[in-house]
Amino acid sequence: MIIDINKLPKKINEVCCFKKKDNGSIIYNYSSKNRDSMVIIELSECEIDKDFAIAGTTLEMVRKLKPVDSIELEGNKFVIKSKKGTFKGALLNETPSVLNTNLQNTLKVNLKALKVLSEFVSDNDKKPVLTGVNIANNGTMVATDSYKLARFLGDAAIQVENNITIPKTFIDLIKNEVDDEEVALSYNNTTVILKVDNITYVSNLLAGNYPDVSRIFTNSAMQITFDVERLRESIDLAKNVGIAVGGEKYLPLTFDNGNLIANGVSIYETTLSETIPSEYNFTLSIEAIELVLKSIENKTINLGYNSDTKPIQINDNGIEYIVLPIKINN
Repeated sequence: MIIDINKLPKKINEVCCFKKKDNGSIIYNYSSKNRDSMVIIELSECEIDKDFAIAGTTLEMVRKLKPVDSIELEGNKFVIKSKKGTFKGALLNETPSVLNTNLQNTLKVNLKALKVLSEFVSDNDKKPVLTGVNIANNGTMVATDSYKLARFLGDAAIQVENNITIPKTFIDLIKNEVDDEEVALSYNNTTVILKVDNITYVSNLLAGNYPDVSRIFTNSAMQITFDVERLRESIDLAKNVGIAVGGEKYLPLTFDNGNLIANGVSIYETTLSETIPSEYNFTLSIEAIELVLKSIENKTINLGYNSDTKPIQINDNGIEYIVLPIKINN
């Protein structure tokens, strides 16, 4: 058995199950901690005599040892032979639960925006549906952890009839493997897949109703224009000089006569684009505002708001960002 290195994904998970197939074999590649997302690799020129499982690190070693003369099985061990030597290792006791890949519905998705939104999902398993990105049939996507939110608007001409929520683990599988600007996902009520050449990325969908966030987006009565790079540097300065609060997680800010003041220290001076209240106070999560600024592509942004207790809204290249002010108890 010889593996074509060029037909393997860039990132290989820890478990690789080889299954016999007519005129070749299939590898089911997944993490032992998460069997809900996996990569299925079809190898037409890699015929095997029986099913077996090896560690993903073994295939990584095969990649480094190319060319490999063969991979052979000896009882419960594998043997890799190459010009650099012969290596042996134990097989894994693994049998994958194969996910359905025969799906009828298709959905076109902006992959670049999907990658950005995946960073805004929740990492709290207490609300599983928020650990993924919700996608409507018109391509509109939303991600939130209840404190920060990102939304990409799809085709407004297409009426929204259904939506699915795909886990971040699935997006992590594809984000470094696929370079296309737009991809076509196939899905049903429980599963989503993406096929690229001989590789199929497959995952279970997240169950549950995704919250309606449309009411959060409103027309901002007031806006402040910022230079993105200067604002990044200002937030970084405020964080590093120790003027953050709440265990260095939050930044109390005041916008007064063109100055952005962090906990009494002026960190940014701007030119007002519109009339705003003489003093506007708000407290932001440093992690949330840094993530938004990291995602921004434009050189300048308009920070829109209505009051110090309402969400702050930022738009950038088709993606809308929301950051909720934090209430700090004195």
